[in-house]
Amino acid sequence: MKSQRLGRAALVLASLSLAASACVKSNTSTASTAPTPQGSRYSTRGTIRSFGAARAYANIAHEDIPNYMRAMTMAFEFRDATQSAGLSVGDRVRFTFEETPDGRFVLVLIARE
Repeated sequence: MKSQRLGRAALVLASLSLAASACVKSNTSTASTAPTPQGSRYSTRGTIRSFGAARAYANIAHEDIPNYMRAMTMAFEFRDATQSAGLSVGDRVRFTFEETPDGRFVLVLIARE
């Protein structure tokens, strides 16, 4: 019984690891990347799908980011409240974000196209 629980836990961890690795590493776009001392910075384009509570973040469907991740929709935190001013759901945007050491995705720059 104990070994079955350990086997299930190992299977869950392996599945999570595979799922996480599937979200990373693609070489199919023209977006630029540039590492920074604070973390890694990436630039791409996308479409705003929704905003989070108090507009603290935006869910953006973004293009492929070469050598980093495939196109997907994900949450990007606004660095400060002024970044979301003038943006609406459905807007096409260009943006640069930074992946922080703790795994958050923080917008450095964002602008409508």
